[in-house]
Amino acid sequence: MTTDTPVLPATLGTPQLSLAGTAQAFVNIRTGPGTSYRDIGDLLKFTLCTYYPQSRTKDGWVWIEQGSVKGLGAGYAGHI
Repeated sequence: MTTDTPVLPATLGTPQLSLAGTAQAFVNIRTGPGTSYRDIGDLLKFTLCTYYPQSRTKDGWVWIEQGSVKGLGAGYAGHI
């Protein structure tokens, strides 16, 4: 499945300002919760972003916002 418009989760919850704590150098930000969705940007390790921990899906996708890029990423653990 591909889409150009990010699929907003049913529940976002409270946003948290965070430094990106990624396992790799970056995490792909996608329009939906899965690798079949379009890659719309990268969240680089240790960069400032806003994330919504309550939006985390069962398989680990979470809503992330960084500048004008807004979408879902997996393998991300937010912290300040």
